[in-house]
Amino acid sequence: MKMSELDLLLGEFEQAACHVQELAKEIRSFFTTKEEPAAEEEKPISFTELRALCANKSRAGHTEAIKAMILDTGAHKLSEVEPNRYRELYKRVEALR
Repeated sequence: MKMSELDLLLGEFEQAACHVQELAKEIRSFFTTKEEPAAEEEKPISFTELRALCANKSRAGHTEAIKAMILDTGAHKLSEVEPNRYRELYKRVEALR
């Protein structure tokens, strides 16, 4: 094999390697999504949102159940519930039917 033929083959090999790298990047992009907020990073529940939900459920006849849930958080009244417990309490109250 002559040097010119070898040089031509090496050039084609380099081009093929570049194409393989481009394809690999494209394939990887199909499997990687833009970062979406994780479930753990949900919007925090505000006291106002929690209070409104509790008021609605209380009007629907769930006053005693809500009081018990508030006590379960270690508080005696809604305003004493720790902010880090708002989501837990919100979900429990929301589940009342």
